Amino acid sequence: KEMEALSRRLMKYLALSLDLPADYFDDTFGTCPNIQLKVCHYPATEKREFNVGDDNNTKAMFGVGPHTDSGYLSLLLQDDVGGLQVQNQSGEWIDAPPIDGTIVVNLGEMLQLATSGYFLATPHRVLNVERRQDAGGRFSMPFFWNPRLDFCVERIDLPNSLVWERPRPSEGSIGWTSSHAGGNKLQACYGANAFKSLARSHPQVMERHHQDLTVLPDG
Repeated sequence: KEMEALSRRLMKYLALSLDLPADYFDDTFGTCPNIQLKVCHYPATEKREFNVGDDNNTKAMFGVGPHTDSGYLSLLLQDDVGGLQVQNQSGEWIDAPPIDGTIVVNLGEMLQLATSGYFLATPHRVLNVERRQDAGGRFSMPFFWNPRLDFCVERIDLPNSLVWERPRPSEGSIGWTSSHAGGNKLQACYGANAFKSLARSHPQVMERHHQDLTVLPDG
């Protein structure tokens, strides 16, 4: 309940930052938001030296490869091991170190679509950490706050009062993110966008339970 209350409050702040009424997003999740919570464990590796030219070693670098989240908000509680990185505007990957008493907030793909790129989905990844005698790997708890599954996003008519701190993204780039080698096409209906993310993140589950479906290169 506390995480739900925090998420609803953050959505109000995001609406106000767009010069919109505080309750602007409320109808998009209503009484049936899609909420997910999980505990993630990233086992430590024997060493942190990887050859990025070797496909197998490149995959071994990551506990989770570069991606963006499919909904509205991701609130992350992490331990003190480290490994989380986010991509900045220049395309550089920078550490998001653990800070006591804080959580990490990432914006999701539905906000990027709704705001025509005024808010961008946060690219992030987790690097595997080197095994230490006192550490059994990385633990984190992500909480995902999303619109209802049947919600289909419509572009917000942004007020002229908004100031863009960076160049406006091109119309063609708003519906994509740079993850999966630039081949991540965003779906306007949240349920479809979330299913796309599931299919890409868990290919073995898809192979077992959805053999009739094929994940295309753009998701």
